[in-house]
Amino acid sequence: MAFAHGGRAVVFAAGSFLVFADATAAGRPRRVKTGLRSILGMAVTPDGRTVVAAGRPGEAAVEVYDVAAQSKRAAFDFGVGQVHAVAASPDGCTLAVGGDRGLVVCDLG
Repeated sequence: MAFAHGGRAVVFAAGSFLVFADATAAGRPRRVKTGLRSILGMAVTPDGRTVVAAGRPGEAAVEVYDVAAQSKRAAFDFGVGQVHAVAASPDGCTLAVGGDRGLVVCDLG
């Protein structure tokens, strides 16, 4: 679970769904189905605009979402198998992905 979008949103993983909730007002959270079989790791970029979900590969092993639009921007399969950990760099431009078969560091944007 993490705050995103300047603290105005909360994002968390539930199975193969990302759940987006408004942190400033009561309301029903929006569940977004990912292409992952299950989410095992999640990271939010420091600017809070992007959330990265990673886990058991379905369509891909890593998916990148726009928090404001609550929609998928990109999906990647880095060849590392099931992904257990994902992290965004402090400047939000680099992503580190750790899986069963290794580590990948790549440009996020």
